[in-house]
Amino acid sequence: MSRAVAAPAPPFDAAGMTTATKVFAFASMCIGMFIALLDIQIVSASLRDIGGGCPPEQTKLPGCKPAT
Repeated sequence: MSRAVAAPAPPFDAAGMTTATKVFAFASMCIGMFIALLDIQIVSASLRDIGGGCPPEQTKLPGCKPAT
């Protein structure tokens, strides 16, 4: 059987973007990275409480990792 292969997308040309679009894209990226970093910090700070709520026999489960 032969499969139809889609044509590759043309290369992205950033020169065609306006300055406002570039600033908006960069600001959106920065906000997204900040939110991701904040989420990681909150989860890592809460791991001790999450692990403390698990019964001792279930601490070996991958979803219930105790803080070290």
